[in-house]
Amino acid sequence: MKKLIFFLLIPLLVLACSNDRSGNFGLAKEMSPEPAMAPEMDDYTMEEAEATSFDQSSQASQTYEPKVDRKILRTVNTRFQTEDLNVTTAYIEQLTKQQNGFITSMNHTNSTRELTNRMQVSIPAENLDGFLEGLKSQSVYTDYTRINAQDVTEEFYDISTRLKTKKEVRDRYVEILRNRAQTVKEILNAEEKIRVIQEEIESIEGRLKFLNTRAAMSQVHLDVYEKIPFAKQPNRYKTSFFSKIKSSFGNGWELIQDLVIGIVAIWPLIIILGLLVYFRGKLFGGFRKK
Repeated sequence: MKKLIFFLLIPLLVLACSNDRSGNFGLAKEMSPEPAMAPEMDDYTMEEAEATSFDQSSQASQTYEPKVDRKILRTVNTRFQTEDLNVTTAYIEQLTKQQNGFITSMNHTNSTRELTNRMQVSIPAENLDGFLEGLKSQSVYTDYTRINAQDVTEEFYDISTRLKTKKEVRDRYVEILRNRAQTVKEILNAEEKIRVIQEEIESIEGRLKFLNTRAAMSQVHLDVYEKIPFAKQPNRYKTSFFSKIKSSFGNGWELIQDLVIGIVAIWPLIIILGLLVYFRGKLFGGFRKK
């Protein structure tokens, strides 16, 4: 009986062991992760990196909308008559200081009928109206006043956007130079690109600075004059006696030269007159006999 039970238990034990082995094998297979593959190296070339940088810069420029105040370049040209030019000039200098401006040029000239002072003044844009209003008190008669306003807001906005894009492209090349350039050719190429873009950035920044300064300071061209009685201009130079003698010798020699040249020029007439004088006896003798 015991042998029968033993033989019946053997198949059950064998079946249990096989299930246990197969279960452990499946679990181990499920739990053990596959070996991770090492990431491949980025094999982008410089041209691909350049295209990527420009694509990113284009997307950034489309979304970038800088806040730009209106930029207007104002220029004024005026000419007027005043009673006393010196007083008016001093008044304009004082008025310019009061309006936080400065005089950039001044040209004082005299003529036989008027005294003129041409001035160029830079005035802050917000004080331009007050400056022009102050000039009216010095004007006896205004010949003209021309005001020109040029709106450069769109240009300023466009340049600002281009500047941001250029800086992003430059930074992209700097990143390529630091992290991805390996060969000497790639390093030199990146450095050349950075140099060219940096020059463009400096040029754009200079234009922006000019527009900012020009929009902040308006230019006023003044032509102020004072009428005076007609006066003949005095002789500025007086010739000495010896200078006159020297000049007379020179004039005499020039006269002799002119006479000689004149005689040579009329040689046909001289020949005709000579022939008439030579044959005058025969001619007049013939007339007398008749």
